Amino acid sequence: MKKLLSPNYNYTSSDSSTLNSIAWQCPLSSGNSVYQARVLLMTIANNVIEFTDDCNVLGTRSLEDPTAHVTQTNTENKSFKLYPNPNDGNMIFEYSLSTQSTGVFVLYDITGRMVNKYKLTEGQNNSLKISESDLTNGV
Repeated sequence: MKKLLSPNYNYTSSDSSTLNSIAWQCPLSSGNSVYQARVLLMTIANNVIEFTDDCNVLGTRSLEDPTAHVTQTNTENKSFKLYPNPNDGNMIFEYSLSTQSTGVFVLYDITGRMVNKYKLTEGQNNSLKISESDLTNGV
């Protein structure tokens, strides 16, 4: 795992395939490794991938096609700033959304665990103050 976290590591298609198979498991039964695989996949893709956790009551994933719930958002043409970096859990997210657009800012910790969701309002030059005191410094 240390090797995969190295900034100089070149991911292979085998790495991506293994991470993908872990990322689509139910986190209720498979634990933090699912979230860690999701973070690494988003790092490889340099993009946001939304995974839907539709586990049944026994903590296993349903048998439907897992890719049916994937939504990717390309952030290349979006305008946003998140600062300060690093921070102590207090940060500001500045963004712009076109009219009649909706958005959600989802904050994950380094393990891929969702910390919180914030609804974004349409319009230009918006600002969202985030205070997550439960975040560990550096994480």
